[in-house]
Amino acid sequence: MLFNEIYGKYYHILYRLLTMSANGPISEGSIKDVILEDGYDESLLHLYPKLVEESSSDYYQLLRASEDGGYESNVFYKPERHLTLLEKMWLRVMMEDKRCCLFFGDRQRQVIMDSLEGGIEPCTLLMHIDT
Repeated sequence: MLFNEIYGKYYHILYRLLTMSANGPISEGSIKDVILEDGYDESLLHLYPKLVEESSSDYYQLLRASEDGGYESNVFYKPERHLTLLEKMWLRVMMEDKRCCLFFGDRQRQVIMDSLEGGIEPCTLLMHIDT
């Protein structure tokens, strides 16, 4: 997700919609709002039909129409996103950079560093790149 901007956005949108719909049906308006908030300008035209229009040739079958007019998840469990080792190593380098405080507060930085405990070493290739 960190290394692919386009697909990372779409995965994040799907993750958010599946998480929301796991708590109960969501409306078409909520689906559109998430896509507009987290996607690109054209994402609504591209992604929305694949999520809700069963007649679409590229229908994803992740959401199904519910009896109350909303949409509910076809997935039985809330989705979880796990970082790859390379992503964790990259984050470790970024968190050790003194400029990271420009982007993260102390609490956010500490949460990220705590999640990287357990022997995650910084990616040494990234540490030697001059910026």
